[in-house]
Amino acid sequence: MKGVVHIVDDDLSMRTSLYQLVTTRTHMLVRTFRSGDEFLNALPDLERGIVLLDLDMPGMSGVDVLATLRALRPDFMPLIVTGHGDVATTVSAMRLGAFDVIEKPFEIAALLRSLEQAMAKLEWDSHLHDSARAARERIDKLSDREREVLLLLVAGHPNKAVARELGVSPRTVEGHRASMMAKLEIASLPEAMRLAYAAGLIPPA
Repeated sequence: MKGVVHIVDDDLSMRTSLYQLVTTRTHMLVRTFRSGDEFLNALPDLERGIVLLDLDMPGMSGVDVLATLRALRPDFMPLIVTGHGDVATTVSAMRLGAFDVIEKPFEIAALLRSLEQAMAKLEWDSHLHDSARAARERIDKLSDREREVLLLLVAGHPNKAVARELGVSPRTVEGHRASMMAKLEIASLPEAMRLAYAAGLIPPA
């Protein structure tokens, strides 16, 4: 596993234990923070990654950190490590974006497994984000009319139906379609559909 783990826990022994575990059993880089305030103050300069977060801390609680993290940096992956893993706590943490809730004392294998799963999801989310951004950049090259043609075509309308919808001739639609395909550097309607889906222009089935 590669990536970054930010450990946020006011208990020095727990911070040390988690630091040693992650650094010796994974290839992840680790940063530690003594409080939620210290972590959030550093947040603008931190590399996205997993946050191993204690819920019960003096000052800003782990729940407060979760809520702030969700608002400011939803690209982080919080993983809760707490001594109070009851149902209400778990549900509350998950609703605020926690990937998992692990109760202390934890099993090493369970924590490592959760870290691996969280990092896999983080990497997948990053891939989807990059793909969506690249797709949107390509679609931004289109004129407003070419974009309308694209949306109607990927919705399943043939050229004649697109022409009726836009109040133009089928020949004009063919011209817009050819220009749209050239700008997007694609050669088929299935490619156009994949691109529109990646850009978030059409919802998943």
